[in-house]
Amino acid sequence: MFPMDLKKLIGKMFAFKIEITTYNLTNFDEMYFVINMTDDESIINELKEKMKIIEVNDKEFIKKKIHIPSVKDDDANTSCDQ
Repeated sequence: MFPMDLKKLIGKMFAFKIEITTYNLTNFDEMYFVINMTDDESIINELKEKMKIIEVNDKEFIKKKIHIPSVKDDDANTSCDQ
């Protein structure tokens, strides 16, 4: 059961800009900081296209246990700054 505040987020899509430091990379630390987020559809669509993101229905994923391949970025200079 989700708290009411989290229920408001169900079915919505957001883009997050995270900070990945040298410390994260050298120490295999997977704790990142969100430094910006948006629900702007144009930014989300641009990122989806650039990152080749595939959307999967949650119920379909749970039911069929679909394997989702990792996202690979062809452009190492990807940025979502605005």
